[in-house]
Amino acid sequence: MTERAGTVFSSAVVLPHRIVGAGYVACRDRIIVAVGDSEPPPEFAGLPRVAAPYVAPVCVDIRVHGGANADYMDGTEQAANGHRRKR
Repeated sequence: MTERAGTVFSSAVVLPHRIVGAGYVACRDRIIVAVGDSEPPPEFAGLPRVAAPYVAPVCVDIRVHGGANADYMDGTEQAANGHRRKR
């Protein structure tokens, strides 16, 4: 059996037109696989849970300036990809 890395964030979920007061965002292999406005379904029971005040799925923090010795303001592909280095 292959272990699939993942996390379930339980919190208020910020959506484009509303905030869900008690919801979840489930991620597997660093990809959002589900967002809901209830308790996570049983298929996510084995994943670690993280409680947070708010989660904004797919929200890009525009105050991030880059990474790996590059700045988004450089306007290069290298600068745009600087944050993608593996942890």
